Amino acid sequence: MPFTDDMPNIDLKERAEVACKTAQKLAEHGLDLSPTGEDEDTAAKLALAYADNPEKTSKKVTTKKAATLTPASIVLTNNILQEFGHSVAESATQIRHLVTNKLLLESENADPRIRIRALELLGKISDVGLFAEKSEVTITHQSTKISGIN
Repeated sequence: MPFTDDMPNIDLKERAEVACKTAQKLAEHGLDLSPTGEDEDTAAKLALAYADNPEKTSKKVTTKKAATLTPASIVLTNNILQEFGHSVAESATQIRHLVTNKLLLESENADPRIRIRALELLGKISDVGLFAEKSEVTITHQSTKISGIN
C-alpha cells in the first residue's frame, strides 16, 4: 500500500501494519530487524500515545515522520498495537499484563544477563512473590501491675 504526503490521515494501527509487512518482506532479503533499546522505547511511546488518543497520534505520525522510524521500531509498534490494541493504558491491570508479557519475551533473550534479570523481575511480581522481601513484626502487649493499689 503506497503512502504519499497528500493522503488523508491514516490510522497509526493501519500504517504500522502495512509498514511492518514491508519490513518483514525486506527481512526475507537480509534486513536486520533486531530491536535496540531505543526501538523498544519508541514503540512503547507510540503505543501508549495511541492508547491515549488514537486520532491525535495518527495525525502526528505523518508519512514523513513514519519514514524516520527504524524497521525494528515499526515492527515492535505493530506487534504491540495488534496484540494489545488501543486499550494498552486503560487500566493498571492491562499495563501490568503488558509488562509481564514483555518480561516473558525477554526471558527468552540470548543474553544471559537480560534473561536472568527478566526472570528475577517476573519472580518479584506480587502474584508470584518468589523473591518478595517480607518482614514480620511481632508486637507483645504486657499489662503493668502497680503494687499496693487495690
